[in-house]
Amino acid sequence: MSFFRSEGYIRRLFRLCGVRFDGIVNGHRHLREVQRGHKTVLPQKLPNRYPISLHIDDEEVICTSAAQFGFRAYQLNAQDDPWKEKVLQRVARIRRLEGFPDPGEPERGRR
Repeated sequence: MSFFRSEGYIRRLFRLCGVRFDGIVNGHRHLREVQRGHKTVLPQKLPNRYPISLHIDDEEVICTSAAQFGFRAYQLNAQDDPWKEKVLQRVARIRRLEGFPDPGEPERGRR
């Protein structure tokens, strides 16, 4: 199950493509921080429990339920060659919506 890949593995895999993350929530972290002692099994992905702007996943069921559970998702597809560009475009759009400057722009008010 890819859900239990190590944070280091995920970070290195995407870094090879030039994508960096502020944080990664894998299965181990989810069990530790979200599921904890709950007797009822919670959904395996609940990005809205973290300060996550975009959840990237290859599972259609996770991505289609994003709106229902209150989070943004992008579905990776193995046949989608320009996936990196699409993810970066989605990130840029979310950064604008959330009021963050584009990474290429100089910060205003700082010297």
